[in-house]
Amino acid sequence: MPDNESFLTIQPQIQSIRKYISYYYFHTSSDIKFKKSFTFFPNYKHGITAYYGSKNDFRDCSNVEPSIDTITVLYTMNYDQAIQVHLKGAFNKIGIAFRTCGINHFMKDDLKKHYNNDNHLFNYFGEEFKKLLISVYNTSNIEKKRDLLDSFFEKKHVIFQEENLMGIVQEIIESNGTVKIEELSKKYNIHRKTILRLFQKHFCCSPETYKKMVKFRNTLNYTQTQNQFDSLTEISLFNHYYDQADFNKQFKAITNFTPKELLSKIKKIGNEDIYWIVD
Repeated sequence: MPDNESFLTIQPQIQSIRKYISYYYFHTSSDIKFKKSFTFFPNYKHGITAYYGSKNDFRDCSNVEPSIDTITVLYTMNYDQAIQVHLKGAFNKIGIAFRTCGINHFMKDDLKKHYNNDNHLFNYFGEEFKKLLISVYNTSNIEKKRDLLDSFFEKKHVIFQEENLMGIVQEIIESNGTVKIEELSKKYNIHRKTILRLFQKHFCCSPETYKKMVKFRNTLNYTQTQNQFDSLTEISLFNHYYDQADFNKQFKAITNFTPKELLSKIKKIGNEDIYWIVD
């Protein structure tokens, strides 16, 4: 990255928080002339993104521009499209990457009631969270930033009551999205319509959409963690696509790129599972 840009990641220190939050990241630039665009891709995991000193116009893409003393908190849920982000001017960004069902362990309410699909604004934690963010922004030491966030979420921890849903989601992930909902309905003795309702309440999507994103994201992660690059045919078979044609079709539908095109452009950012195309 250029000297005027910083991107750092760190995992939670508190063990109980690590169960639900994968990592925090801090992306900043103090350069008023800074300009960069990047594209990120669908994921079955969710995250909070908070900007300090910037306004964010989130429509078909995300335009981030300076705005003094503004704090914008977004909930990033992306199931169906590649999203472009255009950064312009100095910015200070905090990301909180949740594990599967992670956010649900810090909310006493259904996610669906607080997620705005039009602008992605997320105000569930209110002014208390914004005051915390100011403290994090004003702290230069990354470990202290982490500790402030850990402490906040430790206080907000609640028991997520939907144990069967967590079991169903885990089986979807372990099967790489191939398990049938009818099988899960029988195994957990839950009507299929109830499973659909639970997914809408807590993930704001259908089980089939979730399954598709699990397969896509697990495949993307797999391609980025191999020391020796497999052939596209080997990748498609290992990740349970019907054949390479099916692999190409599904990737193209999700990203607008074929696997070959995407894998030639995408880059890992930081030390965690963050993959962007940077313009």
